[in-house]
Amino acid sequence: MVLLGTIAGSAAFGDAAAIVTLMLRLYRADHPTWAITAMLFAILGPSVILAPFAGRVLARTRLGPALIGVSACQAAAAVALIFFRSAPLTLLLVAVIGAGLAVTAPTLLQLTPSLVDPGRLTWANSLSRSADWSGWTAGPVVGGALCALGVPAAALALEAASFVIAGACFAVLALRVTQQTPEPAPAAGRLGLTITAALGRIRRDRVLTGLLASVVVTNLCVSMIGVAEVFFARDVLRTGSLGFAMLSSAWFAGMIAGTLVAPRADVWRPALMTLAGIGLAGAGIIGVAATGGLIVALLPYGLAGAGFGLQSTIVRGLMQRRAAGPSLGAVTGVWVAADMTSQLAGYLAGGAAMVAGARFTFAIAGAGLCVASLGGRLAGGQV
Repeated sequence: MVLLGTIAGSAAFGDAAAIVTLMLRLYRADHPTWAITAMLFAILGPSVILAPFAGRVLARTRLGPALIGVSACQAAAAVALIFFRSAPLTLLLVAVIGAGLAVTAPTLLQLTPSLVDPGRLTWANSLSRSADWSGWTAGPVVGGALCALGVPAAALALEAASFVIAGACFAVLALRVTQQTPEPAPAAGRLGLTITAALGRIRRDRVLTGLLASVVVTNLCVSMIGVAEVFFARDVLRTGSLGFAMLSSAWFAGMIAGTLVAPRADVWRPALMTLAGIGLAGAGIIGVAATGGLIVALLPYGLAGAGFGLQSTIVRGLMQRRAAGPSLGAVTGVWVAADMTSQLAGYLAGGAAMVAGARFTFAIAGAGLCVASLGGRLAGGQV
């Protein structure tokens, strides 16, 4: 679990510092909302296409060399971002990093159950997600501070270093995980059948279907504020680069708190606790939309992050337990693809809502989460 936490934490720290840096670079270059939305698409878009196949393909290759190669490509792309500043090249290089995410994200989901007992999955996910979100908490502050000091290249260098660390951890982790001799690569048709079987597995299991629906709806609403956040900080709260980083970090600090509570909440009616987390996230985001100053906005934004952290950690552990067995690799791939698709849809919705302003985008996203929470409770708390 230490290795998984190191991978998640270092990668999140580097990604967060780099994303804040790139968002501020695009913002200062007077690129419109579409450029920031496109960058977020470049990060997550490859997972929509590649993630469903990643688990199946990795099961038939040498795990260590494959993951080390992916990390090396991501590191090279991060270094190139230091020197190439145009919007098209930025999007292309970010897409390379996103393609690596399409491989590593489902792999980490699939490896966790092989390292811990089923009864401790939520605990393991809590530790891993806490490391992940600790990186996302510290990363924006460091990235924003480096931009304020006039050395944004240092933030991108940290991103490259994070991939080097991840590659080293993957090399050690691959030695600890029992893996069968790689089989011949399957034909495209067989891969397609695998994905179809995974979708059928989810559809036949009411709990898995409800869990996936929870993820899709929550990500859709939360991703809307991802597009609006920098504009809300700069144009509504009238704060600088460091203030924007503080606002972003408040969200992730709340997520850490939520994920640490999740193991206890998972024991006590996890379905209702999941819906409570969604409702808390919605109420917090609406609270932020109603504020007019940075300091006042930090508390509700932190509470919103706590609700999201609680929901996402519980849901992840439930999914891994329900899908345990030979189908886990395919299910996690489909899961990550659905996760990323819903986030991309949220970015599109957020970009459209930005026509009415950042405050309106926050209010709509928060209201959507509140409606989803109340709707789930009216349905009997099923997830």
